Amino acid sequence: MNTYRQPDNGFSLVELMVALVVGAILAHAVLSLQKYSVYLASNQHYTLSNLNYVQELLARKGLEELSTPSGVWISTPEIYGGRWRTVGGQDVDPEGIRWMHLETEVHGLVLEWSWPVIER
Repeated sequence: MNTYRQPDNGFSLVELMVALVVGAILAHAVLSLQKYSVYLASNQHYTLSNLNYVQELLARKGLEELSTPSGVWISTPEIYGGRWRTVGGQDVDPEGIRWMHLETEVHGLVLEWSWPVIER
């Protein structure tokens, strides 16, 4: 008995469904990255304001005043309307280097700054 079998042309339904799922996962990943990039770009102004604020703070106050850990927020409305505090004192890393920690807040964005203490 001879039965005629039609050759397989095209894709099966399962193959199409797998391709759609893979495409949806890739599209979701790309859109998530784009959303995060937009978020970072919108906060860039606040980050730069914090950077300018800490530079201005270091220039006006000096390291001696900033080296005393207070843990209390100190407002400085004349400089970017921000506030600052030193936190954690001076930590010593495994190599014996002491580190200062300063937090700044401008426009509601809080950033922590750390730098090594230079002995004179």
